[in-house]
Amino acid sequence: VAQGKRVAVLFSGGPASGGHNVVCGIKRVLGKGNTLFGVKPGPKGLLQGNLFEITDADVDSIINTGGFDFLGTDRTKIKTDEQFQQVKDTCVKHNLDAIVIIGGDDSNTNAAVLAEFLFKGIKADGSGVQVIGVPKTIDGDLQIGDLLPISFGFDTATKIYSEMVGNILQDTKSSLKYWHFVKLMGRSASHVTIEVALQTKAAVTLISEEIAAQRQSLAAIVDQIAQVVVARARKGITHGVVLVPEGLIEFIPEMNALIAELNDTLAHNAAEFAEEPADTRADYIQQKLSGDNARLFASLPSYVVQMLLADRDSHGNLQVSLIPTEKLLVDMVHARVKEIDVKIPFSAHCHFLGYEGRCGAPTLFDAAYTYNLGLTAGSLILDGRTGY
Repeated sequence: VAQGKRVAVLFSGGPASGGHNVVCGIKRVLGKGNTLFGVKPGPKGLLQGNLFEITDADVDSIINTGGFDFLGTDRTKIKTDEQFQQVKDTCVKHNLDAIVIIGGDDSNTNAAVLAEFLFKGIKADGSGVQVIGVPKTIDGDLQIGDLLPISFGFDTATKIYSEMVGNILQDTKSSLKYWHFVKLMGRSASHVTIEVALQTKAAVTLISEEIAAQRQSLAAIVDQIAQVVVARARKGITHGVVLVPEGLIEFIPEMNALIAELNDTLAHNAAEFAEEPADTRADYIQQKLSGDNARLFASLPSYVVQMLLADRDSHGNLQVSLIPTEKLLVDMVHARVKEIDVKIPFSAHCHFLGYEGRCGAPTLFDAAYTYNLGLTAGSLILDGRTGY
């Protein structure tokens, strides 16, 4: 068994239940003959060389706990030549043999590039620094068939969301007068929404991928929900729950086309857009959009436009969690219900379940799964592997 290995571990991106157990598994398999360092916070801490030694006492205090608070996390993307050099400097300064990056799809893409960069010529003997990625995301969209059917944190998050949606469903049967539109975290994928739907049996569940495949328009989606509201009301049921995936708006064909042109327009006019007064930014962008997109942009309420123009994240993604899709649907469904039958009552509440599910104490499944991920990552390091 390898001895004297110096390994650094860090969290990257949003938290997911079970992250601490990955660290515990790595520490356990490395044993007393090797040293594990924690990096805080996230990739930014790696650039800054902010490392500390993780002890057995640390492991005892964090095992089976939720959150990423032990190491902290951030969303810095290591992409410039200067940043890659900073990582190399950290490896040399701390005489590191390996780095473990616990993160999602963007973070693991970054880890793969880093593995190539650190492959050789880093240490005094000309050898490199190993890089191992551990797949993490509650979104459930980091899959490789039977090898990786689920990422850690998904099981915990969906159980937490399902309990909350179940509570709301029970309330609707008690108060008898509200429709609840619940947007669920999951970024682009609808896996979280599907799992919560399977566990709770909500009246309406929207699936982004189906909407894209069927090329449903926003109006068609609204009509679909409105028809369910009317049909239930005519049976004396004036309440219900609608589940909405976080990334829905990007999958509606005309919205997807608008967002794509917006991204391009904002990127090519960044300096001018930044100088534009806040109250005229929407008009400035609208004038630069093509016909159909300009008309759609003009038809959207200000609270949606404001979020469509908000800053992208560090990986260039539209921050879909900030777009109040559920409120947009409520306003449009209300109008459509009144068009169908003005006598049908419709009162609604909006919810966004996201942060509630990311840091809960891990379920038994996630606790065991993540501990084994840590054992595996540590074993790959002891076996001299990199880029896994």
